[in-house]
Amino acid sequence: MLRAASEAAGLEANEEPLHESRQDPMLEFEASLATQAWCAQHHNYCTEKCLEEYMQCVKEMESQPLMFPDMKAAQDWLERNKKEVLVGSIVLVAGAAFVIGTAGAGVLVLVPLVAL
Repeated sequence: MLRAASEAAGLEANEEPLHESRQDPMLEFEASLATQAWCAQHHNYCTEKCLEEYMQCVKEMESQPLMFPDMKAAQDWLERNKKEVLVGSIVLVAGAAFVIGTAGAGVLVLVPLVAL
């Protein structure tokens, strides 16, 4: 019966199907150690080098003034980022300077800088 199944699968009589063959346990163990070592190195790279570069980039982005092509884009951004915005920050909208202010009850407004 097994011989008939092997012949039907196109295998020689002494060959085993691939799904039944077992790899040497020592090779599996060594492969596991290599994978673990790579994962540790990758984790260290991500948490040290990559994170450091990312945080530097974020810091540089925060030091740039907020610039928008038109008032609608500025309003949309303010609506999405209410919690992160600092009152008193300067915003450039179509080349004009505005200051982020509050009109009470948590409503953010853009006040033209010349009005201050």
